[in-house]
Amino acid sequence: MKSKKGDTVRLAPEITVEEFGLSLCDDDGAPIEIDAEVLDVGNVYLRVKIMRMMRLTRLTTPQEMAVTRFMRPKHVLDVLDNPSSIWPNAAALKAVSAERDGKPRKPSQHVFWTVGVDEIPSG
Repeated sequence: MKSKKGDTVRLAPEITVEEFGLSLCDDDGAPIEIDAEVLDVGNVYLRVKIMRMMRLTRLTTPQEMAVTRFMRPKHVLDVLDNPSSIWPNAAALKAVSAERDGKPRKPSQHVFWTVGVDEIPSG
């Protein structure tokens, strides 16, 4: 994949694991791939900027910040047309990924627990 400075690129799933510490999947079971902006392109590595919501301390609210990383070109899966997304905490990665990719979110299924009852009365 050939990318140039200023491109928004989709990164391999292992970068999501390295950045957030979790391997997450979307509603279809596909791994979540974060995106980033290319800052520099070298011979062996490229430098990207990942936009994140981060807390500086436990007492502050999350702020929009950027993390820069060096990575190999093999970790770039695709060049995107849209600007790079702001990635929140790991719990909200699925929502941002679905919105970026234009996928509708599946509503969560309600789970009802019963203890000691064989059947819920329908009345």
